[in-house]
Amino acid sequence: MLQSEIAKYLDEQDIVSFDETGTSGDCFIEVLPTEPDNVVSIYMNSGTQADSKLPYDNPSLQIIVRGKYDPRVPFNKAQDIYNELHGFSSDTLIDGGYWIIGIMGEQSGPVRLGQDDNGRQEFEVNFEVVYMNKSKWRS
Repeated sequence: MLQSEIAKYLDEQDIVSFDETGTSGDCFIEVLPTEPDNVVSIYMNSGTQADSKLPYDNPSLQIIVRGKYDPRVPFNKAQDIYNELHGFSSDTLIDGGYWIIGIMGEQSGPVRLGQDDNGRQEFEVNFEVVYMNKSKWRS
């Protein structure tokens, strides 16, 4: 799962704390839990149409960063994530992972989402990810 590879990579860069079991840490896949207050959530979106004859996919990636009441904290973490991922190319994020052709920010940095129902600040960063995804029909 590409989202898990991104979470592991960000954990290796000391930006997030990712627990693959999903029971601790501050980084979660496809869910934005109510706790902890400071959290990062990684979502995969559809992206643009893939070519059935080419061995790569290009989904969109949305990362939401939430923090307590000081907006600088989640903004800075979102900026750190953007700085780490934007421009990543021609490598794997983790050993044995997908070959990443490129990760490009869809905006030029974090975008403010506002506050959640508990007054916590939320920001997002969005990326287009192009990665090798060979299959029976695409080689």
